[in-house]
Amino acid sequence: MGFNEIAWVLNLFAVPLWVILWWSLGGFKSSRSTPWLWLPFTLSLLYLLGNGSLGFFFNDIGDAPYEESRFGFIDSRARLGVDAAAAAVVVATIVYGLTIKRLPKAFLKFVIAAFVAFLGIASPILWVPIELPELFFLLRHLQTIGMNFALFWVVAALIVMLKDMFDHNEFVVQHKGHDGAEFSPEDLDSNRSS
Repeated sequence: MGFNEIAWVLNLFAVPLWVILWWSLGGFKSSRSTPWLWLPFTLSLLYLLGNGSLGFFFNDIGDAPYEESRFGFIDSRARLGVDAAAAAVVVATIVYGLTIKRLPKAFLKFVIAAFVAFLGIASPILWVPIELPELFFLLRHLQTIGMNFALFWVVAALIVMLKDMFDHNEFVVQHKGHDGAEFSPEDLDSNRSS
């Protein structure tokens, strides 16, 4: 079995792994109260199946410089994901620390899983000999799987955090009407009772 077939098997294996990890993080349970969580779950499956399909139909391996150049895409997206996850943790720490005083467990599970996938799968360096572009190809597929898992766990964490914030009555958002006039306290009370 060549490296391109191994990469395809990795992409295929990632589909049930995603379902198992989503279940172990409580994603299915949390989806009952937060239906928006089906979005990152489903999108991740679509990306995994898309990458697996592309790997099956287009499995040529480029030369070493080409394969090495592909890691820039993984790096830039992983950096974006780590920044988003870190921002979510900072916002959650400030908002929850000042108001609600507790973080949702689902948020913590998704954020921790995302950081583990970003830092433990998508970020490590493996020094590949120039004579083995196939190993670059395989490593690229492995790191893409970890990065996609992490990105969608960050999305899930943000969904959990936002839903939890909206569920708490302490968050009163001051809105202006379409004409720019401030809502009066009576407007806020009438909206709550209806």
